[in-house]
Amino acid sequence: MVQARAQHPLEAGVELGQGATSRFRAEVTCIANNGRTFVIYGDWVHEGVSYATCSLNGAVGVAHIGWKFGNKG
Repeated sequence: MVQARAQHPLEAGVELGQGATSRFRAEVTCIANNGRTFVIYGDWVHEGVSYATCSLNGAVGVAHIGWKFGNKG
């Protein structure tokens, strides 16, 4: 399984500035064996860690891990 983990941005030392977001989720760019890329998202969370899984069988790798911010909820 190829799983990515995105820690809360503030805990990871990311400066958000004023009006900081109330929730976030993992935003992961995956890359397939043929070079094709695609983006998947983890669950929205208010704290802790958001997880996203690129592949259950290891046929896909992780090219980039980032955050998607939101203020709803």
